[in-house]
Amino acid sequence: MKKHLPIAAVAAATLVLAGCASGSDDDASESPTPTTSAGAGGDATDFGAAEDVAMLDEITWEEDDEGIPTLTVATPSTVSGTATRIVEDGDGAAVESGQVVTVNYTITSGTDGSQLFSTYESEAPESLLVSETSLEPALYNALAGSSVGSDVIFATIDQTATDTPNAAIFMAMTITDVIDPLDRAEGEAVDPAEGVPSVTLDEETGAPSVEIGDAEMPTELVVQQLIEGPADGEVVELGDTVVAHYTGWIWDGEKFDSSWDRSEPSLFAFQEGQLIQGWTDGLAGQTVGSQVLLVVPPELGYGEQDRDPIPPGSTLVFVVDILAVA
Repeated sequence: MKKHLPIAAVAAATLVLAGCASGSDDDASESPTPTTSAGAGGDATDFGAAEDVAMLDEITWEEDDEGIPTLTVATPSTVSGTATRIVEDGDGAAVESGQVVTVNYTITSGTDGSQLFSTYESEAPESLLVSETSLEPALYNALAGSSVGSDVIFATIDQTATDTPNAAIFMAMTITDVIDPLDRAEGEAVDPAEGVPSVTLDEETGAPSVEIGDAEMPTELVVQQLIEGPADGEVVELGDTVVAHYTGWIWDGEKFDSSWDRSEPSLFAFQEGQLIQGWTDGLAGQTVGSQVLLVVPPELGYGEQDRDPIPPGSTLVFVVDILAVA
């Protein structure tokens, strides 16, 4: 359960998620669904409006002795929406929709050409779910047809550049790894302790429902494995990126959030301060494939904050399927 995004994730989200469809006509006009363009020197590995693809084709990608890329861009650069260019195809495993890719990247300003951020400097590559609903279409199309080792330039409108209309901002990314998350928890069923909420799983999808019943509301964190993942599975540790399906309820049984309802798992940075404390305390040390019931008292959740639809002082119940760590 996200508390807030880390600074690095905000930088990435600005590029990756900027202009994602929200159903409004305004959003659609700012970020139209890109089409494959073969103009201006582009080919089937370029995605975006023809003028944006032409602009990307003029960008120079150079790497230093450590393989860290630098983009040389014309300034000021502008972009009509979003666009991608695969600079070089990788020779590793193919990337498919639904997988998780790990990328190293730099962010370059199209206003003055300065480098704004680098995962190489922070030594913290980041992971992305290759999904049509969580990524800009241009970036999704590029990643879903690429391979590990590919170099990709992604451009979008810099929402922070107020002096130059449609000023561009660029991400130069290299795909370093790809993994396949599980569809749902897999392992040995665990008999829960008495007095915890009862969980039932949909036979077809595995989506959980909960019945509070006569369970007494605890004052301390409850961590109850419902499915124990394989003993040799990867272990969730601070600093990981975790892929999970989850559903959350208020103690009265009202559901307030569910990745299952969105038909797509969530990906989040497993770090102190980025998640509610009940999640970091309860999921640390769990293995991939596990399903965990968490009952989180207010002081380990949102406390007295009003997080509509979560009222202040709420005890929360979660069922979390741990599908992968990266």
